Amino acid sequence: MKDSDQTEQRSILFADVVRSTELYERLGDLEAKNRIAACLERLGQHVTSHGGRVVKSMGDGILCAFVEGESAVWTAISMAARVQSDQLEISVGLHCGPVVEDKGDLFGDTVNTASRIAELAKPSEILLSDGMAEHLPGFMGDIARHVPPVEVKGKKEPLALLAIQFAELAHLGEGSPLDDENIGKTLVAQGDPVMGTTAHCLDLEYGSRRLRLERGGKLTIGRDPESGMRISNACVSRHHARINHHQGKFVLEDTSSNGTFLVPHMQSKIHLLREKAILHGNGLIYLGADPDKSTTQPIRYEDV
Repeated sequence: MKDSDQTEQRSILFADVVRSTELYERLGDLEAKNRIAACLERLGQHVTSHGGRVVKSMGDGILCAFVEGESAVWTAISMAARVQSDQLEISVGLHCGPVVEDKGDLFGDTVNTASRIAELAKPSEILLSDGMAEHLPGFMGDIARHVPPVEVKGKKEPLALLAIQFAELAHLGEGSPLDDENIGKTLVAQGDPVMGTTAHCLDLEYGSRRLRLERGGKLTIGRDPESGMRISNACVSRHHARINHHQGKFVLEDTSSNGTFLVPHMQSKIHLLREKAILHGNGLIYLGADPDKSTTQPIRYEDV
């Protein structure tokens, strides 16, 4: 690596197909190899669909990197929700921190620690460092379990970890945020067909702050100092949501841990969790808190 290499903050995910030796013995070399390759390809698709990058494949696993911790967590969750259809078992390890990139590969203590966490993960388990806990969606608070701290080579202090069993995710059942029908869909409010009136501008108001999003514009919303609309609230994620102008429509996309509540004027409340919705007319946007259960200040919007 060059001396000029700079470190960048990344969330690292390792996913491994487990018990591959048994698979080779049971299916034979060629069939097992093809099954594992197909599984890793599908896991990689989950990574890219959540905004991550597959850094490389390593034997029976993949190393992946994400700019946003929430995206890494949701990738792990979607892997767990889908992989059972392949009749294979995987384990997932997650950690975050500074990394160095060189020729597309990643290096550093963060990568090494994430690899060690993945090695410690049991079959059908997500194991994540305590630093990743802030990125867990609220509905997972009851199923993420602390495990005894473990010694990791090169670390002065034992590593605090959280474990999530795939079986616990499955028990959330139909209609949960992990249901196939509820992950990554684009929602359209009642009376707001995709071919409706084109919006030229979107006016947004939060407290005393007002801004106008023009056609072709983009806006990020969250606690991060670089957000286009920064909102410092405990229930708001660093990278909570974004609004893009696409094909004549302003589209709100939730990218958070706790979700976003959209209340179009004269319509029912919509809970977005890693989902998109078209903003039409006027209404309210609540970040991270159900408006029926909190007094969180909303963002007011109106297309003009």
